[in-house]
Amino acid sequence: MIELSQFFTPAFGFSIAATVMGGTLMGFTGFGSTLVMIPLLSLVYGPTEAVAIGVAISAAGLAQMLPQASRDAVWTDVFPACLTSLILVPVGTIFLFLADPGTTRRLIGAVVFLVAVIMLRGWAYNGPRNRITSSLCGAVSGFTNGFFGIGSPAVTF
Repeated sequence: MIELSQFFTPAFGFSIAATVMGGTLMGFTGFGSTLVMIPLLSLVYGPTEAVAIGVAISAAGLAQMLPQASRDAVWTDVFPACLTSLILVPVGTIFLFLADPGTTRRLIGAVVFLVAVIMLRGWAYNGPRNRITSSLCGAVSGFTNGFFGIGSPAVTF
């Protein structure tokens, strides 16, 4: 017989709090839940597990937006980004599995810090939008999503 009390540990409570904070950010902005969840969850579970948990929870939340987003999408921009992202997510995932967990934690923190600085400064890409820029955006997003579980900033900027 499994006792539920063995699951209710301080680490589990911290994980729930991290997930609630990520969900709150997602509710206000429509993205970014993994920016909060993954760095915090990696303190409890390690980077590989944190990315798996964070991406799964985020995907479940984003699934409800898919019908409307697919109707509103500019597919000439979205398709090249999706294609390069699909190619580079596995590459990032390979890096996630091969890299040292301590180094990966630091890199996740650096990415979150960089994203925070970019958002606070109000920087955004205002150049031309074409297949090349869409492909590059998808490539960066795919790689960072596979490696860090944080793919939305590249697309958002």
